[in-house]
Amino acid sequence: MISGKRIAGALALAIALGGVGIFARLTLVPSLPARPPATSEQRAHSEGQRRAELDRTVYALEEDAQRHEEWFYQRWDAARRGQHRPETWADLGFSSMRVGKPGPLVAHDSGVTVTHWQAGPQDAALDQAAWRALAQRWLDDGFQVTASEWHQPKFEHAVGAPAHSTTSLLIQAVNARDGRRQVIRGTVDVLWDEGGGTPGATPHPDRISVIGLDVVERRGEPAFALVPGPGGAGRTFGPERATDLVLAYDLDRDGLPDLLEPGVNALLRNRGGMAFDREPLCANGLEAQAGVIGDFTGDGLPDLLCIQHGTLLLAAGIPGGHFAPAVPAGTLPEIDLPQVMTCGDIDGDGHLDVLVAQYLPPYAHGQMPTPYYDANDGPPLFLLHNRGDGHFDDITAGSGVEAKRNRRVFAASLVDLDEDGRLDLLLTSDFAGTDIFLGDGLGHFRDATADLIDQPHSFGMSHTIADFDSDGHLDLYVTGMGSTTARRLEAMHAGVPGFDEHQRMRPAMGYGNRMFLGHGHGKPFTQPPWQDQINRTGWSWGATSPDFDNDGDRDLFVANGFVSAESCRDYCTGFWRHDIYAGSSRADSGLKLFFDRDLPDFSQVSWNGYEHKVLLLDETAADGARRFLNIAHLMDVACEYDARAVIGCDLDGDGKVDLAVMEKHFATDRRWLNLYRNRWPDAGHWIALYLDESAGGAPVPGSLVTVSAGGRTQISTVITGDSFMCQHPSAVHFGIGAATAVDWIEVRWADGQVTRVEKPEADHAHRVSAPAFTVPGQRP
Repeated sequence: MISGKRIAGALALAIALGGVGIFARLTLVPSLPARPPATSEQRAHSEGQRRAELDRTVYALEEDAQRHEEWFYQRWDAARRGQHRPETWADLGFSSMRVGKPGPLVAHDSGVTVTHWQAGPQDAALDQAAWRALAQRWLDDGFQVTASEWHQPKFEHAVGAPAHSTTSLLIQAVNARDGRRQVIRGTVDVLWDEGGGTPGATPHPDRISVIGLDVVERRGEPAFALVPGPGGAGRTFGPERATDLVLAYDLDRDGLPDLLEPGVNALLRNRGGMAFDREPLCANGLEAQAGVIGDFTGDGLPDLLCIQHGTLLLAAGIPGGHFAPAVPAGTLPEIDLPQVMTCGDIDGDGHLDVLVAQYLPPYAHGQMPTPYYDANDGPPLFLLHNRGDGHFDDITAGSGVEAKRNRRVFAASLVDLDEDGRLDLLLTSDFAGTDIFLGDGLGHFRDATADLIDQPHSFGMSHTIADFDSDGHLDLYVTGMGSTTARRLEAMHAGVPGFDEHQRMRPAMGYGNRMFLGHGHGKPFTQPPWQDQINRTGWSWGATSPDFDNDGDRDLFVANGFVSAESCRDYCTGFWRHDIYAGSSRADSGLKLFFDRDLPDFSQVSWNGYEHKVLLLDETAADGARRFLNIAHLMDVACEYDARAVIGCDLDGDGKVDLAVMEKHFATDRRWLNLYRNRWPDAGHWIALYLDESAGGAPVPGSLVTVSAGGRTQISTVITGDSFMCQHPSAVHFGIGAATAVDWIEVRWADGQVTRVEKPEADHAHRVSAPAFTVPGQRP
């Protein structure tokens, strides 16, 4: 009998990949030619046989790897269910463990220290008794494990030799006695005992040797604290059954960003001190799937433009930070699967134009992105021209983006990347990666991806834009799927015969996130030599890049985790072994039947589950090199739940950037919006600037802000469509470190005009209003 939960799990899987609600995704998939229903059972049966034969032959070593990894799954599950009780890991069953010796303690910013451990052949090995004694001393010191992760990026098993794994681990611990927090992360080498040849026995580690471990530690109160609220224990707001969409904007201009959830018609009015009042967003209700805030009518008030059930709607802003009832904003084809909206003046007429991009989830109706590394087979994006009164016309045809308008887009931003004063278009797409279109300022674009990006391919989930290397040019950080399964299969040289290009693209697609450093003036972006520090964070979603500690360098917070189920057993191997080769862009009733019936029950089996959030602190090493250190657990934002949208902004007006993170529970399709207050103890000085709309004023999105303080300059830009299904406020925030005075702050508005404020007061938020719009080329 087919499990109802299994059907629901497989279908919800297709939906969750798109990041929106189940019913919106399932019922609105565009009509695609389907195979005859009469062949569905045969097609499903054939697909099952094909996979079984590949597992028996091509993937025999991977099947063996899964059998060995089961030992880690069992321990990981037992640890989670038992609240990480010490006895879970006390008796590991190995014959010896070589831990090695610690290196010197290295001091980092904010009181963080790192000690590196490495084992060599000369180091003594521990037996079980010695291991238990070592672990007990650590526990007696007051530490308690709170979370862990275990992954197997490499597996070998030669004939006549014991199996051999490289295993990565992460252990998070808290010492309640003295306030220390500790992270142990690194890799170990495992030689396996096959269970004495007993049929069905699970292999277990025989000899373990540390390849390299870092012990990262900090003493003191964590920098972030969860804001309690009506969401229940460990959560702020929720639960809701809607999209992941959340927008931040200072609607009433009181210096405190409000939070909007258009999917449930909710406005969380910021009252200060991390207190919010819930109000209806629109009097006539909203169930929007995508949205963006901007002054679309030119009256100086922020409006909400959104897609609801395929229709473009405008909720015009009214004084006091409220919205009028939403009304249709243009006659367009039905937009069934909206994912992201971004706005900016692309043609120099002073009005905010809009791009709407869509996402077609894989698996739905038996179709799969084809090819999986360069799919351009989803529903179309739309480029919309604003008439000036909040009504829009479709100008996609002839715009220059048509060739890639069917990407399965997750994030899109209009931003000036080549520093010519005209907005360009950045697309981040699942099953494709990064695309850059350069704008001419007249509403036309040129695909410059091949000229500007050396490795665009990834499972693109989101992007965040900032000057990460402090050279005065905007850089790109694109999140994606970092897969240990892909790396393991690559090391095995295992793949379906006849799909050479699939195998060739596997390292790029499974690599993870990518940093692209900008060099200005249309020069190509380059990947930094230090990007391995920041790019393998897991299956990543939303990201934000403020300066959390106000030291003058941009940091990174990245949300991770796809599906965390009852067990941490990972479906990822099925995706990489079979799903990327299955089907085509066409609906396939037989493959749909197979997915419904034979994919795992995702309430029981995870897919990149229990991945922890990452807070990468940007600092400069003693030798001047840039380095990023993950201190999320030390600052209490590592959070094991699956997350999607991420916003970094100063919610309480204290000069430190806080976090808003959308938690998603896969099995129930419920979401919680969690807020984390930044209490960084040794944060530097700062300055912030809110850019306000004015009637007939220059557009705000696309504006570039530069600040001079402490002998250096920094830049930031106002954009929309970044991170994942969210919007940051139209404000910029700069940490200025030890500097106590600011020389000047300058806004280059989207129409090219410049507003300069001399010697603004440090440690304050300031406001500037957009000057009257002037046509580019006609300015005094």
